[in-house]
Amino acid sequence: MDLSWNSLGPEGAKAIAPAIRDSRSLNSIDVGYNDIGQAAALELLAVMKEKAMVSIGMASCNLG
Repeated sequence: MDLSWNSLGPEGAKAIAPAIRDSRSLNSIDVGYNDIGQAAALELLAVMKEKAMVSIGMASCNLG
């Protein structure tokens, strides 16, 4: 799923975490070029780790 360049921001990134968690078929995601910040990125990564994602894109997400 490509969600790059969507102006998600920290709250948007946190809002998609439950959908990622509940998805049965999602195995890759790109949230690059969204200013999600470090805290939201860590939250997303925790969910993605549970799902054993194949590919995670977080380029230019203001991760510090």
